[in-house]
Amino acid sequence: MINEETVIVLGAGASFDYGLPLGPQLTEKAVEFLHRHQETKFDDWAEIETDLNGYSNLAKILQKSRTPTLDAFIEKNNTFAPPLKAAIAGVLLELEDKAISSMEFPDGDWVSWLYHNRMESCPESFKNNRLSFVSFNYDRIPMALFARFMANTHQVDIEHSLRIVSGAMAHALPQENFGHVPDDVHIERFIHVHGQVGTELKPRGTTEMYSQSVNVDNTMLQSIDSSRKVNGKYLNDISKNIVTISENEKMPDENAYARMKILLSRASKIIILGLGYHDKNLDKIGLTSEFVKSNRLKFIGGTGIGLGQKDRDRLLNRFGSKFKIGDDKQDCLSFLQEYF
Repeated sequence: MINEETVIVLGAGASFDYGLPLGPQLTEKAVEFLHRHQETKFDDWAEIETDLNGYSNLAKILQKSRTPTLDAFIEKNNTFAPPLKAAIAGVLLELEDKAISSMEFPDGDWVSWLYHNRMESCPESFKNNRLSFVSFNYDRIPMALFARFMANTHQVDIEHSLRIVSGAMAHALPQENFGHVPDDVHIERFIHVHGQVGTELKPRGTTEMYSQSVNVDNTMLQSIDSSRKVNGKYLNDISKNIVTISENEKMPDENAYARMKILLSRASKIIILGLGYHDKNLDKIGLTSEFVKSNRLKFIGGTGIGLGQKDRDRLLNRFGSKFKIGDDKQDCLSFLQEYF
C-alpha cells in the first residue's frame, strides 16, 4: 500500500519501453501513417486536401522539412494541425493497443513492478493507494495495464477493474483551501495534461470504432486494433481531444488544471519518469523552485537518461540539491526501485 501522497509525472520516456516513440520517431511514424492512409477521407479537411492534392504530399512536406518534432512543425504550420494530430492519434492508438494486449513485457517494465511491489492491488482497497499520475503522454498504458493486472490476478471482470483503476481516489477530495475549485471537480487517479487518444478504454469486442468485428480474449483491453481499416471520422474526433505544446496554454479539460494542482499541493513525493524537463512543461504543472523547496515535499526527483550536463545544471539551479536526478543509465524501473 502506498500511504504517502505521491504523484508520478510521466513523459514520453515512460512509454518508450512499451514500444511508443519519442519525438523524432513519432515524426517518422506520422510520415509513414500519412503515406499509408493517403486515400482516407477525414471530416472538414477538404480545404487542406485540395491544397496538398492528397495527404501523401503532407507527408513529403513533413519529411523534407527535417523538423525534429511534430510540435515544432505544427508551431510553424498551424494549418496542418488537424491532419497531423489525427496521424499522431492513429500511430499511438496502434502502438498502445499492441502494448496493452502483448503477452511479452520489456525488461524495464516499471508498471507491473509498481503494481505488484508497491500498490495494494486488491480491488476492494485499490482506491486507498495514495498515488496519482500527471501525464504529458496521450496514451493510457499504465491505466490499461493496471486494469489488466487486476482482472487476471484477482479473477474479476475487466470492466469492473477498469472502473476501479480509472476512478476517483478515496483520499483525494480537497480538505484544505487550494483556491477556487469547481464544485463538480472529480479527482481521478490519472490526469492527462495534453489530453488522451480516445475517451475511454473498453474490453475487446465491446467497441464499434470499426466496422469489422473480431472475437478475442476479453481479459485484454482495447483502444484500437491495427489490423482493421482506419476510420477517418473516429481519428478526426479523437484528435480534437489532444493539444500540442505549441497550440495553446490550456488543458483540453478545463477542470483538469484544478485537479492537478490539488494533487501536487498535497504531494509528499513527486517522481518524474521519462520527462524532458522543458521549462515550459515544468511551469505548466507548477513545479517552481518555491514549490520544490516547500517543507511539505519530502522527495522530488526523476530519471535523467539523455540529459547533458548543461540540463542537469539547469535543473539543480532551478530546484536545488533537493532534486534527485537519475544517472544516464537509470531507466524508469531502476529509478523507482532505488527511490520508491
